[in-house]
Amino acid sequence: MKITPAHDFNDYEMGTRHKLPMINILNRDGTLNENGLAYKDLKAQEARKCVLEDLKAQNFLIKEEAYVHSVGHCSRSGAVAEPLLSEQWFARMETLAKPARSVVESGTVVFEPESWTKTYLHWMNNIKDWCISRQLWWGHRIPAWYCDDCKHITVAEIDPAKCEKCDSKKIRQDEDVLDTWFSSALWPFSTMGWPEETEALKTFYPTDVLVTGHDIIFFWVARMIMMGLEFRKDVPFRKVIITGLVRDTEGHKMSKSLGNALDPVELINEYGADSVRFTLLAQVAAGKDLKFSVARLEGYRNFMNKIWNAARFSLAVLNDFTAPSEGEKATPQREVLSDADFWIIYKLSECERIVDEQLKEFRFSEAANTLYEFVWHQFCDWYLELIKPVVYGDKAEEKAATKLVLAQTLNRIVRLLHPFIPFITEEIYQKLPIRGAACIVDQYPSPKTDKYWTQLGSKERSEELDLVIEVISAIRNVRGENRIKPSEDLRVRLNPKESPAQKILLVNKSYIMKLAKLSECDIKEEGSLSKCALTPLYIHGHSVDVIVYLEGLVDLSEERKRIEKSIEKFRKEILGLTTRLNNENFVKNAPQEVVDQGRVALAELNLKIKALEQSLVRLN
Repeated sequence: MKITPAHDFNDYEMGTRHKLPMINILNRDGTLNENGLAYKDLKAQEARKCVLEDLKAQNFLIKEEAYVHSVGHCSRSGAVAEPLLSEQWFARMETLAKPARSVVESGTVVFEPESWTKTYLHWMNNIKDWCISRQLWWGHRIPAWYCDDCKHITVAEIDPAKCEKCDSKKIRQDEDVLDTWFSSALWPFSTMGWPEETEALKTFYPTDVLVTGHDIIFFWVARMIMMGLEFRKDVPFRKVIITGLVRDTEGHKMSKSLGNALDPVELINEYGADSVRFTLLAQVAAGKDLKFSVARLEGYRNFMNKIWNAARFSLAVLNDFTAPSEGEKATPQREVLSDADFWIIYKLSECERIVDEQLKEFRFSEAANTLYEFVWHQFCDWYLELIKPVVYGDKAEEKAATKLVLAQTLNRIVRLLHPFIPFITEEIYQKLPIRGAACIVDQYPSPKTDKYWTQLGSKERSEELDLVIEVISAIRNVRGENRIKPSEDLRVRLNPKESPAQKILLVNKSYIMKLAKLSECDIKEEGSLSKCALTPLYIHGHSVDVIVYLEGLVDLSEERKRIEKSIEKFRKEILGLTTRLNNENFVKNAPQEVVDQGRVALAELNLKIKALEQSLVRLN
């Protein structure tokens, strides 16, 4: 067994524990020194071959066995990195680590997600002295000067002209430089004029939030906290938001040495800066790594196109719109607002509320996805379609009110999206009829700042239109799943189970017929269900059966397959809900509201399956 404490990290630890002599056998050029005995002046790789040959020659070699081992290699040259024990400068950590532990244990500095607190404290509790010198060609040189006469080491903040001990002028500065992380640890205050007590330092130290990856908690976060407490007597930040790492599709960390890194400039040139930003923001859940896929970029580039086209349509509609003097505070008369106006204002208020909560809790990906859902599906897919009869109609008062709602909603969408996709939103903002000087300096919409607008929304009217939208979507789904041509008008019967639902459907019948492309829409209970597609809907306490006549339009066997697939899907959902609700720990620990919602959802799924099974009987 060989032990080389001066040449192997594990052996060094063992040698330190057992107080073994640290015998170095290497010169700085990688050759063996006099301690290499017969192998002196040979390169390490050459010496290994000679040792093997000598073992064979003297019959000491029992066998050779190939095995995989971990040896450090230079990422650039590929050469083996040979460890070498040498004299270095160290910073004593215990006195710096103690207060840095305390500020996290006391909650002065908070990690988000909280789980990273344990990682930080574990490292702090097992900390070792920090080697702060590096053998690099650049950086801040170690402030130590060696005297060639008396061998004394002078350490000073200002370059000395002579040895502080013997006054000899034959002194030379240490050629090593400070560890990059040492310099970086001073960043929170060194960038603002420290050690001078500047106004910038007084104003911006400490700051509130640091956002960084979990891979540099030890290298940077911990060391900034230690340096801040040592030199400023205060922490550099109050909250540390830990993000995940961007990995390739195989889950490997992106790096130049592996060759799996993507050039962001190339991605931006192909997909646009906003697409790249939003792709990352929509996926980077707190503290979790993300597997980056170029395919996702295409989807979010489509989102940018969707926003741009929606803005073009809106601005065309608003071509003759005159911006009111009140600007963003201008509101229309409630009595002339359409259901679609009430609906979008309410949905916007909900979007602002949810995004505000998510951003306060640093859930950036959830905020991005909330905005995606609202902008794409509620504003673009539905509101812009629902208002076409109004804005292209001849009722001047209603038209003016809807145009104001459109202008105000577009203004707020652009401002809500701006931190996520700043380039396209600033471009659109400059074309809006209602706007300020620039989007970047405008106020961010929130429930507190936008109350005067969002209070115009109506939850009741919004839920009524939700029912109408669900009915239209159900009809469209039947058309799509059965490959019925868009040019083919459908015959539909709506069977509401309560009088409020019937009233809502009657009032909005024209919407349903136009947007679902129907030739006939009966709102009644009576009628045959033979050879029909039936979709049961349950929303906001309203129950409606959507019945689409299929005879002569579709292959009924395909419709049976569609229904069977839906039944299978609902049964899987029922199994999941039942398992959860039968779990005593879940029922005991979950909020009562969540448990109640689960039970309601379970009942609704059972009703859906029952209705679909009846549909199968009718088709057969």
